[in-house]
Amino acid sequence: MLVGLHTGLRAGEQLALEWRDLELDRRTVFVRRSVAGPTKTGRERAVPLSADLEAALRAIQHDRSTLVFCNGNGTALSIFQLHERLWAACRAAGLRKVRWHDLRHSFASQLVIAGVPLPQVQEWLGHSTVAMTMRYAHLAPGVGRHWIDALNANHGNLTAPWRG
Repeated sequence: MLVGLHTGLRAGEQLALEWRDLELDRRTVFVRRSVAGPTKTGRERAVPLSADLEAALRAIQHDRSTLVFCNGNGTALSIFQLHERLWAACRAAGLRKVRWHDLRHSFASQLVIAGVPLPQVQEWLGHSTVAMTMRYAHLAPGVGRHWIDALNANHGNLTAPWRG
């Protein structure tokens, strides 16, 4: 779950993640594929790893498979297994059942709330256009507030035209 919350990877991208896609010393993950084939946009992207996520990934390093997330015998996890783990964690925490994609939305929302520019969030999420990322724009701190100061900058120029 930490990968979903700290990288915004789609479930299929996380299931296809291989150890060679991680550069832990550079704290970067390269999203190159999904279980269904290429990424949704068909383009590779690099997403930085938080210090917490880097430490967690180092702690689970294994040589059972080239896949980062796999069963004990090295076989690939199914999408159902991934969701079951998420839902089990929700039950254990007393939370309602959430979708894997909700972790991606949380990643984006937290970035925007922290003031990360939308084009950067777009790049990390792998959205093909900034229009997709704009759904999070309302979360940006003080959105548009700096523009209201334009009223102060023009003092007398903004008087009502009927007052002459």
